[in-house]
Amino acid sequence: MTSMIRFLLLILFSVALAGCGKQATYTYLIKNPGLLKQQLTKCQAQGKSAMNDATCRDAIVVAKVLNDYVALQDQYKQQLTQDRQTLMSMQASGEKTPIEQSTLNNFNSLMFNVQAGFAKKIMAAETRLSKLKQALIKTQQTLREGKFSGAKQKRIASNIVQLKNAISLQEQVINAMYAMLNLASPE
Repeated sequence: MTSMIRFLLLILFSVALAGCGKQATYTYLIKNPGLLKQQLTKCQAQGKSAMNDATCRDAIVVAKVLNDYVALQDQYKQQLTQDRQTLMSMQASGEKTPIEQSTLNNFNSLMFNVQAGFAKKIMAAETRLSKLKQALIKTQQTLREGKFSGAKQKRIASNIVQLKNAISLQEQVINAMYAMLNLASPE
């Protein structure tokens, strides 16, 4: 009996580790920009076939997520710089600066704002994934229920393949986004 429990625990542990694999890959690529750049260079040499290579697909997904995150950081830093400039011009003119504390708070909360903005991007990505899955179900149902000519049936089957690929890619993007958010978290 105990050997059966050990066997089941081993299987559950293996499944749990398998699910963590992609997250670890994304985290590793995010933490090692030199390796990410190398992989992207190799993938660019492969051209369109790069999306069929799992390593290239991971690198492309991580690069997209990093670009989105950096763009958010830049956006909030730009706002912070404008707030500081306003504060400095008010101080230079001798005005009282009631926004001084606000500017300081903005500076202190920059990372929080970036993470909150990125969380919104994750929610939008999750919504897109949900819509893709709904479209897949509807398309599969149409194929099962309908009696179509060969050409129309092939077109619907092709749409199903495209939707499955889009779902897979969107899931990868979401996982990479969570990896990025976890790494950027101050905790």
